[in-house]
Amino acid sequence: MRIYLKLILICFPFLLQGQVDYPYIKARISDSTSNTFYPVLTQRFNDSDSTLTGEDFYLLYYGAIFLPDYDTTKILEAERAIRLANYTGEFLEAYELSDSLLKIYPVSIQAYFEKAYACFSLKRFGEEAYNNKRYKVLIRTVMGRGDGKSFETACHINLHNDAYEIVKYLQLESKEELEVEYQGKTYEVVHLRPNKLKLNHLYFIIGS
Repeated sequence: MRIYLKLILICFPFLLQGQVDYPYIKARISDSTSNTFYPVLTQRFNDSDSTLTGEDFYLLYYGAIFLPDYDTTKILEAERAIRLANYTGEFLEAYELSDSLLKIYPVSIQAYFEKAYACFSLKRFGEEAYNNKRYKVLIRTVMGRGDGKSFETACHINLHNDAYEIVKYLQLESKEELEVEYQGKTYEVVHLRPNKLKLNHLYFIIGS
């Protein structure tokens, strides 16, 4: 069951700062002696480590932009291939393509969603739950940095497709997407169809 915006903000009130401190993130995930060293964080995430905190998820998601394989064009192409495989009923291919992407970019929100769908279709229900949980926690991490209701509280995202997943997660429908310059930064503004949350727009800013 999907969780609406208000519930997400209640669950993550301590993260609502509206900013992402990239120098701080880079320093934390680069310390090989720390349990926030990025390879360690990734392993803990994959192992469903119950000691992971909101701070850890913050470092995990936003720290991914510092990975050597963070190439937005290639990642978006890989996500498109996964979606296409599921759409055409090639569920095992979607599953395998998701695995390949997550090995090099472990916070692909779309890959987790599509892999969960592929697992459901393949009747791998335990794996479906595993991937769906990761999909949800990554979205909640992003929503914890801002409610997306204004330029000042825009959601910081790593990829364009993450905005699409958030809109879908909140059970909203996009009417139009525009790039808008505001105070020297480029934002993606999603114009929404009428909805129960009474939101007209969601604001996103991509990358650092």
